[in-house]
Amino acid sequence: MPIQPAPSDQGGMTAAEAGFVRTITQAAHTLLAGDIVRWNGTAWVVAQANSAANAGGDNNTGIVENANPGGAGNDFTLRTGGLFTKDAHGLTLDQEVYLSEATAGLMTSTKPSTTGNIVRKYGIAVSTSQIEMDIDNGITVE
Repeated sequence: MPIQPAPSDQGGMTAAEAGFVRTITQAAHTLLAGDIVRWNGTAWVVAQANSAANAGGDNNTGIVENANPGGAGNDFTLRTGGLFTKDAHGLTLDQEVYLSEATAGLMTSTKPSTTGNIVRKYGIAVSTSQIEMDIDNGITVE
């Protein structure tokens, strides 16, 4: 179930048409809106920048936009590009947003710095409630 990163320009299409969002059914998931997730080969799980394995591959990561769309308990909406909206996300305005090396699933303005951890930018906080997503491939801290 790997997905491709979203193109940087939607070309006038909606986010769904451009492939930026998809609804995924995964029984008994515990994901929350705002979690950064990765595909582990069998399920979507929270990602963490503390290793290449926990950060996920370049083409199989995103942010949970809605953990229960339409009231379906086994569904969630995954966003891979465009504008991600989360009220009061707490990130620093105009700063890059990264996958946390300290806390699984967390997005942070703090760039990972520990040797062997992964730096993967997810976008830029453009307002107090929106992130302009542009997921990069990630690099290993040396």
